Parts: sequence; structure tokens; C-alpha cells
Amino acid sequence: MSDDWLWDGSGKPDPEDERIAGALKGLAYEGELPALPEQAAPRSWWVPAGFAAVVLLAAAMLLALRPPPVVEEADPIVASATAWGVEAVSGAPACDTVPMVQDRVLDQGSWLSTDRDDAARVTVADLGFLELSPDSALRLVSSTPEEHRLELAKGRIDVQVKAPPRVLVIDTPGGELVDLGCAYTMQVAENGYGELAVTDGWVAIEHSAHTVLVPEGARARTRGPLGPGLPVFDDAHPELRERAMAAADEAASDEALVWLTVHSRARDTLTLVHLLERVGVPQRQQLYRRIVDLVGPVSVSEDEIVALDRPALGKLLDEASRTW
Repeated sequence: MSDDWLWDGSGKPDPEDERIAGALKGLAYEGELPALPEQAAPRSWWVPAGFAAVVLLAAAMLLALRPPPVVEEADPIVASATAWGVEAVSGAPACDTVPMVQDRVLDQGSWLSTDRDDAARVTVADLGFLELSPDSALRLVSSTPEEHRLELAKGRIDVQVKAPPRVLVIDTPGGELVDLGCAYTMQVAENGYGELAVTDGWVAIEHSAHTVLVPEGARARTRGPLGPGLPVFDDAHPELRERAMAAADEAASDEALVWLTVHSRARDTLTLVHLLERVGVPQRQQLYRRIVDLVGPVSVSEDEIVALDRPALGKLLDEASRTW
């Protein structure tokens, strides 16, 4: 189409525009135009009133008569996957066993793997990024606006994201890592055991056996089908860390429990609160009283804790966390 035709009738018009303008021709102003100053305004914004009326009306009718442009909805899988860019940090990471020769996209359902000399950086949708260390295997399970889910089969990832709770979930042999908007490292060994270390925010490890909450500055081990162990702060006494890991088993010895209650600080109530559901009734009473000794009065009763009332356990952890 020639734009000049709309201004002065020169050039070749669009057939549809010509048809509509012809139908409206009788509506144009046909009287004499007033005299204009010698220095007329530039054509870029001024046209005679009569012709302008035709053009504006024609344009309005064109918008009304022509069907709106067809906008194809993007496939949700493709649209979400295209945000997951992958770049090699070192070596030649492989996507679905094919070595990367350049930066590419991690498709939904695809595996990203590294050998001992490889490392990769993955853009986590629009939330942040993660780095995949050597000897690791990671899969993009699904990606939607509501949830982005990955699977870490082995190796190590370093994650840094800013997201609403539960938007990023990473499956591991020892449980689901539910991100609460933070930064963390997760390592998984060949036997399925692993360790989570949180450097910012909180991460939940959810498993059919147990669920634990790991805050900034703490870590927790995972034990394959047995689920997560107890969370422990990094600055806890080394012996407390080891005894807490041992006490994570249901058959925790009375001796280990006594040691933990005697040597715990206020910050170690993170461990003691999570231990409550893994011991018997007498031990729960003992733990509850020690927690109150360390953090002061709480709003939940001993009976509620002994009964493992879920809301009460949540309140106890929240109130204890104010002393950390």
C-alpha cells in the first residue's frame, strides 16, 4: 500500500482502503476551503479538513471491519522451557547425553549432566539461577507459572533464587526441597544420601516420613528412603551435630537424648523441636521442658506438644526461632 494515496491520491492504494474510501466519498466536505497563510504547516500533521474526515472515518471503519490479528497461544511447555537457558561454566556439559557446543535451552523433561571436568549454569525461569557442579545430573521435570520442578539425581547444585514460597521444588532421593525464597546448596551421593546447607532464607525438606525446616546458617542430611535427618546450625558444637544426626533415627538412644538436652543452646532448639516427633512420650516431655528453659515461656502447652499437635509444633518452632 502507498501512504501517499491517503494524503494526495497519488500512488497505488490498498484495494480495501480504496473500496471503503469510495463508499464514504459522498460524505466528504465539498465547500471552498478558507485561505491559508503562505507558510502552511508541514504535511506530517496537517491535511485539509474534508479529506482528513474521510481518512479518519475510513481508518476507524478499517479497524472495525478487518478481523483482529490472530495471536496464537504459545505452548505452555515450550514457553516455560525457553526461559531455562544453560551455559557451560567449564568443560562440555551434556543435555540428554549430547555434549553442549554452545549455550542452549534446557527443555522440559531433559537431563543436564556433567562429568568430572564439567560445570554448568542454569537460568531458573525468571527467578534466579543455579550452578551444576561436576559429576552431577539434573532434570527439568516441569515448568509452569505456579511451580517449577527439577530432579537432582546425583551431584551438587548451588541455588540462588528470589521467589514466592513453593514455586521452586527440587526432587531428591531423600525428599523434596521446597524453596521459600533463598539460596542453598544440595549434594546427593551415588547411594541417594545427601546434605542440604542453607545460606539465605529457609528450605523445607518434605518426605512421607518427616518434614523439616532448615533456616539460614543451618543444614540437614537426607537419608534416601528414610527421609531427612534433623536440622542443625552450622555453629553448633561438633559433637552436638553428630549426635543430632544419630538421634534422627527413630531408635535414638536415651543417652544421646540426654546429651542433647543438657548441652543445647537456645539456637539448638531448632534441632530439639524437630526431634519431638521422633521420640516417645516421656522424651517429648523432657524435650519440651528443656526448650522452655532455653527460650522462655511459650504459648503452647506441654499436653499439645506431647500429642504432636501440628499447629502447636509450628507455633513452638516460630517462638523458639525468635531467640536464634
